[in-house]
Amino acid sequence: MALLPIVQTMGALATLHPTKTGIDRRTSASHPGLLIAREYVGPLGLSVPDLAALVGIDATRLAAMLAGTASLDVDAAVRLGRSIGISVERLMRAQIRYDFAVARESEHLRPVPSPDVLAQRPFPDDAMHGHLACTHDSNARLAIFFVADRQPGDVADDMTSVHPIRIGDGLRIYDAHGQPAWAGPILRTLDGDPLFAFVSPRIWKAWFAANARADYAKGAVAIAP
Repeated sequence: MALLPIVQTMGALATLHPTKTGIDRRTSASHPGLLIAREYVGPLGLSVPDLAALVGIDATRLAAMLAGTASLDVDAAVRLGRSIGISVERLMRAQIRYDFAVARESEHLRPVPSPDVLAQRPFPDDAMHGHLACTHDSNARLAIFFVADRQPGDVADDMTSVHPIRIGDGLRIYDAHGQPAWAGPILRTLDGDPLFAFVSPRIWKAWFAANARADYAKGAVAIAP
């Protein structure tokens, strides 16, 4: 039986999956399987079954990867990279870029509204009441604060009411109608910046810019569910 050339295999798969040809029209990212087929396998004159036998991958699975209709997994990337002599890391980075580009456009992965349960969480009884505030330091980085309500007898310029917000502090934030909008501990992003779970930076920064009313619990690493 004649071996099925890789170009024919890719063409057949593209016919079966006309919307999954390995190049997402909405993005500039290309599937790494197409790169392998175009830059290496094609010029070598290999068929899918030949290459599958050489690297130890199921031929049907490999054909789908080279056609761009299945993701190139770590096992396949290592086998293909080491066998052909190309960078495994480059292949995986290309796959991640492609997957991310497709996921960004997926209707099924659109951001969802914050769960209402977050705003209704119990909050420490000894929390301070006040409002949010923010400023920018000399390096134009945003600094966020909680300003406690003044009590009778407080000195007008007493700065003890101003509390820099740290990772692990707890906040309950109210909307313009006085209803809880969010509650929880302040976490950190992978870059070390403040993170308000399920809330975009644009939204929580707007809370601080608007001096939204809030309750503050210093060091309340976890808010009771």
